[in-house]
Amino acid sequence: MAETSKKAVPPYATYQSFFNFINGLREHGTPKHITRSMLPGSNSGKASMSATLSVLGLVNAKDEPTDKMRQLTDSETNYGEKLKEILQSSYPFFQDGSLDLSDTTTDKVVEKFKELGAGGSTITKCMAFLLAAAKDANIPVSRYVKTPPPPTKGNGKKKISRASVVEEEEEEEGLPPPPTDKERIVVSVHGMDDWEIYVPKGLTPAQWKHGLKMANFILSNYRLADDDPAPTGGAT
Repeated sequence: MAETSKKAVPPYATYQSFFNFINGLREHGTPKHITRSMLPGSNSGKASMSATLSVLGLVNAKDEPTDKMRQLTDSETNYGEKLKEILQSSYPFFQDGSLDLSDTTTDKVVEKFKELGAGGSTITKCMAFLLAAAKDANIPVSRYVKTPPPPTKGNGKKKISRASVVEEEEEEEGLPPPPTDKERIVVSVHGMDDWEIYVPKGLTPAQWKHGLKMANFILSNYRLADDDPAPTGGAT
């Protein structure tokens, strides 16, 4: 399963896929070998997960889990603390102190990813993985560091939509594709997972206005209801 390359491209699997895989090992145990057949997702998903495990030092060239992997998947281990150790020992800019995530910008992190051999939409995936992992590992991140949009394709006239990257990530995780009669709107919110909204295609301006009004009303009341204290005692 292990792959070698001239440059160790930073982890670019979807973090949720990585987390689910590790969590599964914590629950059911870690086998003596970790091969592609047990990795989640399609062929591209398995490839990115394989590379991610290798770069993080969790699997060696013989497809064997390393001590780091054994410790991370030990149910008695604090996942966040161990993940922090692994991240800090896997990213060169953490090791040499050349970049502090708590005091930098998106562009500077992208520069580091490029130095490590990442390019194109892979940079977007690298950043998404790092920020999600940093959150679980309690690594402070500057408010000025966010996942960059995917780059333009070819001569720049045709853009690779962020939705296409999300769809590719869903394919890697084995999730069902979005409805074909709906349009997906992805709302990036710093410090949390993206929000995803589906709306019917071909709405008129009047329908959009009415839909936004109703959505605002429903979401506002949903949050207010969620914030209400839980009832105590039996029903009367």
